[in-house]
Amino acid sequence: MRRSDCRSKLIPRLSIAASLLAASCAAEGGDPGLDPSRATLSGEAAVQLAAALDAELAARAHDDPLDRVPAVRAARLALAQARAEAARAGAVPLMADVEHVGRGATHETELMVALDLAALAGGGRQAALRAQAQAELLRAEAALAAARFAAGFGLQRVQTRFHAIEQLAEEFGTLAAAAAPTLHRMELLEERGWLAEREVEAARAMRHHLEAGQAELAAKRAEALAAIAIAYGRSDGAALSELAAYVEAIQPSEATVDEADAARLLRDHPELQVARAKWLVAEAAVRAAAAEQWPALLIGPKAMLASDDWMLGGLARLELPWPPAAAAAVDATRRARDAARETLATELAASRVLVEAARARCDIAWQARDDHVVPIARSRAKQLAAAAARFAVDSGELADWTMAFEQRIEALAAEVDAREAATLAAIDLAEALGIAEGKAP
Repeated sequence: MRRSDCRSKLIPRLSIAASLLAASCAAEGGDPGLDPSRATLSGEAAVQLAAALDAELAARAHDDPLDRVPAVRAARLALAQARAEAARAGAVPLMADVEHVGRGATHETELMVALDLAALAGGGRQAALRAQAQAELLRAEAALAAARFAAGFGLQRVQTRFHAIEQLAEEFGTLAAAAAPTLHRMELLEERGWLAEREVEAARAMRHHLEAGQAELAAKRAEALAAIAIAYGRSDGAALSELAAYVEAIQPSEATVDEADAARLLRDHPELQVARAKWLVAEAAVRAAAAEQWPALLIGPKAMLASDDWMLGGLARLELPWPPAAAAAVDATRRARDAARETLATELAASRVLVEAARARCDIAWQARDDHVVPIARSRAKQLAAAAARFAVDSGELADWTMAFEQRIEALAAEVDAREAATLAAIDLAEALGIAEGKAP
């Protein structure tokens, strides 16, 4: 699938509402540049605010819009936590204890420090915990990749819908301009009484129908921009030329013999990689629980301090786990591991079905657009042009022009809708295949 890297070109800008919000927050914080009585910024404070906003815009000029998606932000925070846990698990645990015995002249204090001998050698329970933390880290990395993957396709869908609105609005504007001479001639002929009233009213109704459609598209455009701003931190969308080039470049990927292959999906699809990582985490938990069944040998120095003397020696402690509890823990983790493996198998099977369904929907959508919707739209355009030419020389052709005008409006909307549906189907197929930006199937 060919895609231009449009997302990296989208430059965020702060809206006027954001500026007003910043000003109001400054007012609540007691900014001396804000006059509370008039709720306006002084000249110096306005300059400072503008400079701060310019600096923020410059710092955010190359931001990735996907990093502003809540799911991606949450996954990134979880990854940071997993990294901290992995670093903590890599340290050898130290046990220290202080015990006081007796009072007064018979008071004694025992100090002891102990380390796990197996942990010092890189094995034992600590090694199992370290492997478990590393598995959690890999799962967090996979979850972040999957969140960015899903957010990227969400952005593509938002851009596709926004482009469809812009495209239809442009087509309606072109149609309105082309119909203007015909409607002007109709007004002149009506003033002379040479047209039937019902034919004139029908033509005017179609003109109002087109204008109402243009107003509705303006409202949808505002809603689309708001959706982009809320979901991706963009207050102005993208430049129309860049957006059009991006959307028009989307085509369905060519079918390959292995596109539903289980091994390829398991290797490439981010969501399946998350499921696989969860299975590995469950396997590491089994090993950690099994490691708890083995005894632990703790060694270290020990000191005894009395009121008039002190002694220094060594400490050796053997910790033995309670077998029933340890066995129950291993059994529980094994069941969790089997459930994670079953979940992975189920998701893999579902992914293969989704690929086949997405391929079928994509092929049908593009075939319907190319073989039916586009030819209909071209025919309606020719019919409208012919009807306008006839009306230019024969006032009795107004009814035919009105019908052709209505059919042209419907054909334009259907053509844009079909293009949007086909593009979304191609995006759905790429997501089902696990194809990331710039990655071939």
